Amino acid sequence: MPKFSPNTVIELIKAFHFSTHAQLQQLALQFGVADILGEGGIQKKETRLMQHLIQNPDLQGPQGSCMIVELTEHLLKERCQIPQNPKDPDEAFPDLLNALKQNGYVVSDYKLHAMLPETIPVAQSQDEVTRLLDTHAFDTAKGHLEQAIAAHTRGEWAAANAQLRSFIEELFDRMAEKLSEGQTASLNSSHARREWLAKCNPPLFDPALNEWEIGDKGGFVQGLWKRLHPQGSHPGLSDEADCTFRLHIVIIVGEHFLRRFDARYP
Repeated sequence: MPKFSPNTVIELIKAFHFSTHAQLQQLALQFGVADILGEGGIQKKETRLMQHLIQNPDLQGPQGSCMIVELTEHLLKERCQIPQNPKDPDEAFPDLLNALKQNGYVVSDYKLHAMLPETIPVAQSQDEVTRLLDTHAFDTAKGHLEQAIAAHTRGEWAAANAQLRSFIEELFDRMAEKLSEGQTASLNSSHARREWLAKCNPPLFDPALNEWEIGDKGGFVQGLWKRLHPQGSHPGLSDEADCTFRLHIVIIVGEHFLRRFDARYP
């Protein structure tokens, strides 16, 4: 069953732009979720529907597949796949499509398609990153990641890129601070603190796995740092594909090292 982030669910329900209770009730009846709407205004009912879908990611739609997939394709069919006046989904629902891309899905021919192999579950990794950031009180790093995701959803590629770099820098700085019991605070750069993570025993960045090259710039983490911003501290211009790639790799790499850190610093 595909997994979608809470942000994607929220953007999906918002994209319907329900203007009457009848519209929302009809959709809820069609998809078998009318009983969770409850009383109150449209916004309260939408919020309950969002919460229900987020808390029950394995829900199936009336066609027997993932509820979120079926709701998305229903939205596209009703609002974009109009024979007399077809609409471009990218123009009609840019925030939703950007959120879907964060989870590894794209729209083609008004259908949802995976853009990554199923063995790379980006949404699950994002959930695990959030959990571990909360566990270790890496609040500033979490804030940078949330801002990156929000900027990506809005199509603000340069802003998202800047926040992704800040997330990685802050995450590794705080890991070094905790593992060194504050000793790395005296080091004069983030690079020095990342090198400390490769030199500590056992290393968080393992030189034996080419994750870091001591005294040089040839390791995986060094390459990741350069790739996130090839133009230095200023992110410069970017495009959707490049920004989405950066977001995916940062989430996956972040989860990898957070898991390793969690095992060292439970």
